[in-house]
Amino acid sequence: MNDLVVRAHTRFTQGAYYPLLDRAKKMPVAAILATAESVQHNPIDELRTLQLSKLRRALEHAERHTDYYAERFRQCGFRPADVTSLRALDVVPLLTKDDVFAHRQRMQASDIVGSRFHGSTSGSTGIALQFDYDSYQYAWVAASMFRGRGWWGVRRGDREFTLWARPVKHTWWTDRTTWAKYRLRNSVQFDAFANFDEERIIESLRHARARYVYGYGSSVGRLADALAQRGVELQGEERPLFVEYTGDHMYESERMVAAKVFGAPVLSAYGASECGGIAQQCRAGRLHMSVDHVVVEFVREDGSAADPGEVARIVLTQLNNAAMPLIRYAIGDMGSYTNDPCTCGITLPVMTLAVGKTADVITTSTKSGVSAYLLDYVNIYLMKNGIRGIKQYMVIQTALDSFTVRFVKETPFDQASVDTFLAKMREYLGDTIALTVEFVPSIPVQKSGKRRYFLKAFGEEREASAS
Repeated sequence: MNDLVVRAHTRFTQGAYYPLLDRAKKMPVAAILATAESVQHNPIDELRTLQLSKLRRALEHAERHTDYYAERFRQCGFRPADVTSLRALDVVPLLTKDDVFAHRQRMQASDIVGSRFHGSTSGSTGIALQFDYDSYQYAWVAASMFRGRGWWGVRRGDREFTLWARPVKHTWWTDRTTWAKYRLRNSVQFDAFANFDEERIIESLRHARARYVYGYGSSVGRLADALAQRGVELQGEERPLFVEYTGDHMYESERMVAAKVFGAPVLSAYGASECGGIAQQCRAGRLHMSVDHVVVEFVREDGSAADPGEVARIVLTQLNNAAMPLIRYAIGDMGSYTNDPCTCGITLPVMTLAVGKTADVITTSTKSGVSAYLLDYVNIYLMKNGIRGIKQYMVIQTALDSFTVRFVKETPFDQASVDTFLAKMREYLGDTIALTVEFVPSIPVQKSGKRRYFLKAFGEEREASAS
C-alpha cells in the first residue's frame, strides 16, 4: 500500500474518526490517556496511594448505588469508608462467575455518568456472562492498552494488522459493517475463525505497512509458521514495531519463530472482556499492571494473600466502572507478582501470568487450524440473539471428526440454544463431524485450576491439553 495513503489514513483516524467517536460515546480517552501516562514513572508509594483513593471511591459508589453490593458488604461487616489498605478487602467474599451470572441485574448501578454499554463473554471457563460498563470504563480500557503500546512507539489510530474475529453470524450487512469499522480504525483485519487463507493474509501483511500486529496467540503463531515455511522474513517498511498477542498462549518456540519472521519483538498483553487491559509488556519483557485501572490480587486457595513469586489465583477489582462494578472478581487465571522494580523505568508493579487463557487449534478432516475461540463467540452469538439455555459448556474432541459437547443447562432452558450451538460447530468445523451431547450438572476444573471450554482428548496432545 502506498505510504502516502497509509499516512493520510492514519491522520484521518487520529484527527477525525477517534475524536468524533469519543465525543459521540462520551469517552474522554485522550484526557485519560494523558493522565495515565503522567503517573507511570511515579514512585510506587504514590501509585499505591492513588489506587487506594480510587478503590475507596469505587467501593463507596457500589455500596450506595447497587443493591447487590450494599447487601454483600452488610453481610460481611465491610465498610468502604474504613478502607485504609488493600488488605481491608480480605473480608469481602470473592465474586465468582456464577455470582455474576445469577445477579447481573442487581449488580447494575442506579446512577452513572456518561453512557451505558453492554458486553458479552462466555469466557475461557465456558460460563456465559453479560456485563455493563460506562463511558469512563471504556475510556480507561483504551488508555491502559495504549499507555503500554506507547512504550513501543505506537499511538492510538496507528495502522494495525489484526488477527481476530468477525461476528459468527455472517451476512452481507454484518460483514460490511465490521469491515468498515476496522477500516475506520485504521486496522487491516482477518477473521481468526474462518478458513485461514495464508497466501492472502501474508500478501496483505506485506503491503499493510502496519505499525503493529495484534491477535490471538494461536493465530499469530500460525501466521508466523506460514511465513517461516515459505522462507519469508519481513523487511524494511513491512516490519511492525512489535507483535502483540493475547487471549491464548504462545509457546516460547513459537515466539522465537514469530520474532524472526516478523522482524519485531513479540509481546504478551493480559486482559479480559470483563475488565479490559490489565497488564502490558514493557521493553524489558515484563508485564506491568495498570494499578490505576484495576486492583489485582493474588489469592491462595484458602483465601489468604500470596507472597511475592507465589503462583495463586488472580482476583480483580475494577476502579473505573460505575455501571456494573466487579469487586474481588475471581477471573479464573493464575499468576504471581514481584515487588522488584523494573529496569525499564516504568514504576507500575509487575506480574507474571502463570496460566493464561489457553485455547487449542481445532483440526478436522475438512477444516484446518480453526481457533477454539470460535466456541466462545458462538456462545456470545446465542446471548446477543436472545437464545438462552446454556449456562456452561465444554467441547471435547475425541477423534479427528468426533466431539463430545457437554452442556450445563440454564433455567429456563431452550433447546434451540443447543441446536444452534451444534449447527454453528458444523458450519465452521465441517458437516462430517459427529457430535455427542451430554447434559451435566457442572463443568469440573482442570489441573490448572481453570475450567476449560475446549479439550483435545486424543493423539499426542491429550496429556498436554488435560493439564
